Amino acid sequence: MFKNAFANLQKVGKSLMLPVSVLPIAGILLGVGSANFSWLPAVVSHVMAEAGGSVFANMPLIFAIGVALGFTNNDGVSALAAVVAYGIMVKTMAVVAPLVLHLPAEEIAVKHLADTGVLGGIISGAIAAYMFNRFYRIKLPEYLGFFAGKRFVPIISGLAAIFTGVVLSFIWPPIGTAIQAFSQWAAYQNPVVAFGIYGFIERCLVPFGLHHIWNVPFQMQIGEYTNAAGQVFHGDIPRYMAGDPTAGMLSGGFLFKMYGLPAAAIAIWHSAKPENRAKVGGNHDLRRADLVFDWYYRAYRVLLHVRGADPVHYSRDSGRSGIPDLYSVGDA
Repeated sequence: MFKNAFANLQKVGKSLMLPVSVLPIAGILLGVGSANFSWLPAVVSHVMAEAGGSVFANMPLIFAIGVALGFTNNDGVSALAAVVAYGIMVKTMAVVAPLVLHLPAEEIAVKHLADTGVLGGIISGAIAAYMFNRFYRIKLPEYLGFFAGKRFVPIISGLAAIFTGVVLSFIWPPIGTAIQAFSQWAAYQNPVVAFGIYGFIERCLVPFGLHHIWNVPFQMQIGEYTNAAGQVFHGDIPRYMAGDPTAGMLSGGFLFKMYGLPAAAIAIWHSAKPENRAKVGGNHDLRRADLVFDWYYRAYRVLLHVRGADPVHYSRDSGRSGIPDLYSVGDA
């Protein structure tokens, strides 16, 4: 049972990597477009800013698709079902939440009481993935044969999303309020403690492939920023790219990933016996390139921690690697 739960958590982590992978290009477009460089035509800057902003504005939907694909071996039908499920769930909550809370829809929208954000996208993706794996081979009577098999998946996903939207209308407001309270505490009241804990736990989870689950609330939920156009951004990364001067508290982690681990690779190569340096260098050169250009460092940390099977080094290194996050908070 524990092995199955752990395997499913790893699947969740891997499925979250796909939507996270679109953030770099979105960030580059939004950052360059918003900088208003003199050498770049105004229309090009505007197009780039709008293009990058559209990705961040649709992050819940992108996460819904990514989670669905991750649990269904990249079957496109699950992606369609995720889009259907997310749209229906959001609209269901928009109708039911005012009735449950006895508040006008405008007040609910202002207070974000029915805004599930990225977590809502993950829930929708999970619905679509479950329904796909459960019903993609279903057989129906001949007069309903057109809707059999994979065509049935978006239909049942939409129906399940209605039920989910009704349930969330009751349980999400207190959950959302708690998340907002935590995000305000973490982003503005005590960021040193919050991001110090974040950095330590994130490094602890990396060798097991579970760090993407831990990352999502900090990257996509913590804090709130409203730009001049009235657009609301949640999460450290979207707020930073939208120009929030208080965001960017996750930047310290990149010091460790892009420079700390390559330095460790060089140290390992330098410490090897002369006759083994060519072999050791071959093992670490590619990883150094990955670390600098892709920021993908999980494989290297597995090499350091799991192969060595040294819990003392593992805990000590995880603790030390959280220090850059504290530095970035103090610098923000």
